[in-house]
Amino acid sequence: MAPGHWPGTHDCRGHYQLKSIPMTAIGGYTSDVNLNDLQYVGNFPIQNSLGGSGTTTGTTDDYALQLTPALTTAYEPGLPLKVKFNRVNGGPVTLNVDNRGAAPVLKPDGAGNLVPLDANDLNTTLFYILIHDGGRFQVATGISSQGASTASETSAGITRYATTPESNDPANNTTSVTPQKMIAYVSDKVTGLWENKGPINCANNPNYPAGVSGDAYTVSVAGRIGGASGAQVEVRDVIYCVEDNNGGTQTAVGGRWNVIQTNLVQATEAIAGFLKIATQGQTNSGTDDASVITPLKLQTKLDGLLNRNTNLFILNEHMGTVMQYNPGRNVYSVINGNLMVCRDIRLIRVGGPGAVQAWVMNLPKPGDLVTSLYSGSVFSAQGQHFFYSINQNGQLFLTGILAGANDELMLNLNPYIVKFPIEYHDTSPP
Repeated sequence: MAPGHWPGTHDCRGHYQLKSIPMTAIGGYTSDVNLNDLQYVGNFPIQNSLGGSGTTTGTTDDYALQLTPALTTAYEPGLPLKVKFNRVNGGPVTLNVDNRGAAPVLKPDGAGNLVPLDANDLNTTLFYILIHDGGRFQVATGISSQGASTASETSAGITRYATTPESNDPANNTTSVTPQKMIAYVSDKVTGLWENKGPINCANNPNYPAGVSGDAYTVSVAGRIGGASGAQVEVRDVIYCVEDNNGGTQTAVGGRWNVIQTNLVQATEAIAGFLKIATQGQTNSGTDDASVITPLKLQTKLDGLLNRNTNLFILNEHMGTVMQYNPGRNVYSVINGNLMVCRDIRLIRVGGPGAVQAWVMNLPKPGDLVTSLYSGSVFSAQGQHFFYSINQNGQLFLTGILAGANDELMLNLNPYIVKFPIEYHDTSPP
């Protein structure tokens, strides 16, 4: 159709109102009309209705596309594109058409949501129809899994047939088992199932009978099975075949049978019997008397008791108002759970230099006081002599004088045994 013969009229602003144009709506169009000059009512560019078709460029998942003719305005909602991608995507994708700006390309997830593309959703052989929604490009057609989610126990979706190893894997819960693989799996599992063959009298020490895997005999009279040198069995014990054999003595076929003893009792100090292995918690608590401790659990328990050093810090509620500790100089240790050792405790007098004769702080309560007090002497940084005592409640009393503004008491107490678990006096110093 030649220029000047397009069906339509001009509005009051001089814009051409197009009535009907027999054009293909998506890409591949040709015409001698300059589409950039045509406008719908409301100044809506016709190019955003026709869209376009082309092949992308770029070396990353941020693709670029050049249309002919090119878009000259911003993306409009409903803009259709038919796109062939020049490379397989590695993950989420953006598309920049005619430098109008990169917009994310999303796909439906089958639950009414739009989600980013997964790796390999795009290939280089198909055309994909994209529709701009005002902020993103939506993939309308082209992705094979588009609109379908993965099947689960609560929602329908796509799945695939399981391989033989997957069919045999009890942890596999994501693929489907075909009847063929299910029958093969069941056939393999039912081979060797228990088959009750009735009672067997072992009073005269019979040989093992001929058997196939799964045959089971219940002892009706105690004795031995497998001849005079066979395994001793009691009434209600079960003789169970684990491998096909023609029967015989213990030496010949005993390895192809198991004896399941059913009359065992739990061992005590007076009766031999079975025992269970103690848990680590039972080993640590030391209160269970019906289980056995393995070397591993014993070593774990010993490791927790020996060469164990716990660093502790003087808490504010352990200090009174006479002395205070220097920040970062308030560390002591408890070794192996009950040996208290000062590491770096330095005290200064509240209000500056002067005499101290008071209960100044709480330490862990002693656990082995022979007399009523632990006592000794310590020195300040400037050589001032202090006497200390610790009573059965862990209350530390100090007597001495700090001589200068920078003088501090080096609280190097003699190590002492504390209660286990650690206890402190429940009242703070004044």
